[in-house]
Amino acid sequence: MLELLVTGELPSTMRKWYGSFQRENDDRNKRMEALKNNDVERYREMLIEQQTSMTGDAAERYEVLSSFLTQTEEYLHKLGSKITTAKNQQEVEDAANAAAVAARLQGLSEEEVRVAAACAGDEVMIRNRFMEMNAPKDGSSVSKYYNLAHAVNERVIRQPSMLRAGTLRDYQLVGLQWMLSLYNNKLNGILADEMGLGKTVQVMALIAYLMEFKGNYGPHLIIVPNAVMVNWKSELHNWLPSLSCIYYVGGKDQRSRLFSQEVLAMKFNVLVTTYEFIMYDRSKLSKIDWKYIIIDEAQRMKDRESVLARDLDRYRCQRRLLLTGTPLQNELKELWSLLNLLLPEVLIIARHFMIGFHNHFKRKALCIVQRMIGLRRRRRLSSSTDFIKF
Repeated sequence: MLELLVTGELPSTMRKWYGSFQRENDDRNKRMEALKNNDVERYREMLIEQQTSMTGDAAERYEVLSSFLTQTEEYLHKLGSKITTAKNQQEVEDAANAAAVAARLQGLSEEEVRVAAACAGDEVMIRNRFMEMNAPKDGSSVSKYYNLAHAVNERVIRQPSMLRAGTLRDYQLVGLQWMLSLYNNKLNGILADEMGLGKTVQVMALIAYLMEFKGNYGPHLIIVPNAVMVNWKSELHNWLPSLSCIYYVGGKDQRSRLFSQEVLAMKFNVLVTTYEFIMYDRSKLSKIDWKYIIIDEAQRMKDRESVLARDLDRYRCQRRLLLTGTPLQNELKELWSLLNLLLPEVLIIARHFMIGFHNHFKRKALCIVQRMIGLRRRRRLSSSTDFIKF
């Protein structure tokens, strides 16, 4: 309607208002385009430019949002440092363990084994520190975080031959590639494809790939709602018939027998159980050193203070992968709660991070954070053939 009106003769005040409206709309579209392209620096610059031309409440709102971006940048810097520390520590431990195994195979004494392990760990530590000192210092925290998370890159050429029920679609192979990148870079993540797009199959593809190409045979722990246990059992049987699985369900006596006779024997690849039994049998199941803990329908974990969330903190694992088909669009704190399950020692700052934000900024803040941590969360819409990074 406005486009038709301006073709006629309008008062000068109306033309002036419409011109201002068009410029504001164009500026808004440019800012959102920068955000979609993960160009946070350009988004910040345009935000500051807009702020200088405003007064009163509008200027104050833009100042709050600009402050939010600054805090997010600082958070990503801390997150990157934590990731670096965690990865370095894991590499040191892996090198020390490998050296200890090799020394024992050579028949060396335990003292010599300890020396060999310590030397191997020190060598990796010195190498990593040297690489950090010589790493490029330019670039934003966002780009540094992205580069860090993708430091190790391995291309998936084909789907694992262990998968028997069919052929993965292209977007599912991309999902496998992304999960493999997380695995190689010692990171956790959230796979957030919409319902019906095969998150279950992608997880099975990851498990098969780790067994076939990485020599990682588990054990992995898959936690699912009781209502979808039958579906997981059927899919595992169809897609990975050669996989050794334990379905940890039933009454107390039945679960006790399963644990003593099958779980403790450690001759399985995957254990599938429900949210309830993770809590009921925590004292038993938390004794296992899991390679992966995979949580289906993770949106149920949005309450960080729940008993289930606290119980999961007691479980030991190398990686965590959350699955959700529900977009996190309404509450920033819900996204933080899920991220806390993945990296609690870093995201403890989330509570302070949220202080001071107005309610009308929550949606925009959530969008910004989703964009800036996109490496940790992968989502595909059913209406699209491409992955969208948040």
